[in-house]
Amino acid sequence: LDEGGNYVGPAAMIGIALRHYDSLDQGDRIVQAVQEGLWNCIMCGKCDEVCPVHEIEHLQTWTELRAEAEKRSLTEEGQTYALLGIDARPPSSSPP
Repeated sequence: LDEGGNYVGPAAMIGIALRHYDSLDQGDRIVQAVQEGLWNCIMCGKCDEVCPVHEIEHLQTWTELRAEAEKRSLTEEGQTYALLGIDARPPSSSPP
């Protein structure tokens, strides 16, 4: 956990991920994951070490969620703007 950041923890984040992978779920689970601290996890792997369900690959799941978030500019730097619906990308420089 990033000091000072919010993070719901691995169990709750896996729950969000499972709903994201569920084709019948209609919620925006990527936004939910970002809001719940997806980028505040330091990816140390401790959850994989201590989880009693060894089939769950936490770091792989976080990597997949982060990749989806990056596609939508919901990164650490851009998440505030993207969650507010503001395009934070610099304008493209096209010749006049």
